[in-house]
Amino acid sequence: MVRSLGRIAGDFFDSLLLFQLSPDSASVQPGPLRAQVLGLLDGVFRDPDARSVPPADLEEARFALVAWADEMVLKSSWPGREDWQREPLQLQLFRTNRAGNEFYDHLAHLRPDQVAAREVYFLCLLLGFEGQYMGHEGDRRAIVHQQYELLRVCGRATELGREQWLAPPAYDTAIRLPPARGGRLWPWLLAIALAALAVFATFWSVLGSAAGRVPLPPVS
Repeated sequence: MVRSLGRIAGDFFDSLLLFQLSPDSASVQPGPLRAQVLGLLDGVFRDPDARSVPPADLEEARFALVAWADEMVLKSSWPGREDWQREPLQLQLFRTNRAGNEFYDHLAHLRPDQVAAREVYFLCLLLGFEGQYMGHEGDRRAIVHQQYELLRVCGRATELGREQWLAPPAYDTAIRLPPARGGRLWPWLLAIALAALAVFATFWSVLGSAAGRVPLPPVS
């Protein structure tokens, strides 16, 4: 079975999440970290299953993953954050330091048929990307809900919900950190995020239904 682009990116997500959470990341030097993250990124797009994805989707997904990776590194407690901030991956690969804003611009301009890219953007949002919406969780959550609905229409939301059951056994991450014990990290975080999204969607639906029953003021 050909894996989706979001599934292919699983190792990339896992490695950066473990880097962000592990106390052992303090010993990682900026140069080796950059090389390893770039290697993980290249691995996503060299994967044989990625050959079936349109080039435009691949480039959009690359931008999303780079923006997400930069933010995860900068949100971590890693001592090299300042060095990374001076030359983030987005500057090296896309000649921009505004990916926090441009991420949402790119997302807004995805065509309806760019499902592969949309899935990756959605996963980045579920796995913590904030960008320009840092501190505005309500607005960010509304975007997540909107993207979930768009993926649901084309059948991808159901597949994403099954990712937790598709997790392969534990493995050693490319970044020099302890192995993930008990299975991969990102599918479980994804499951938690999807559960929270389901609660939010239910609340949104109930609120909309209740609003529809509120009588409008008379027209003067």
